Amino acid sequence: MSERKFKNKNMYFHRIDISEKQGKDINLSEKFNEIFENFKNKNFQNIEELNINGERIFINLIRKDMSLENSDYPVFVINTATVNKNTEIELGDLNKEVDERKEILQRNDNTGILNNTQYVIDPQRKIICSCRGINRNTQYYTIEF
Repeated sequence: MSERKFKNKNMYFHRIDISEKQGKDINLSEKFNEIFENFKNKNFQNIEELNINGERIFINLIRKDMSLENSDYPVFVINTATVNKNTEIELGDLNKEVDERKEILQRNDNTGILNNTQYVIDPQRKIICSCRGINRNTQYYTIEF
């Protein structure tokens, strides 16, 4: 079996700052644990989408990770996706002649390419680490670190 090659990723770190307006009583650990439990129990209707400037962002993967050294609380690994409705989707049909293989996928206003962003969230320290990806392979690289 060949050795798996890892790609370098640009990682971005952010500190969560909850203002007085938003309420200091927000418990991030409870919020993310609630999302995790809804995902685990397949109660997807209970998981809200974010809508930022008309762009719908949804969680399509979440994992609770207890593997941090000297830690009694989890971090959460989350993958969010948005649908890019503006980029043309090209397919190739190998059953056709070379000059006829390229096809443009017909779509509507609700379909497009998925753009993924991965997050590792430490709710206790209120730190988020994020990176971008455009395919499912990036999930593997994020989860394994």
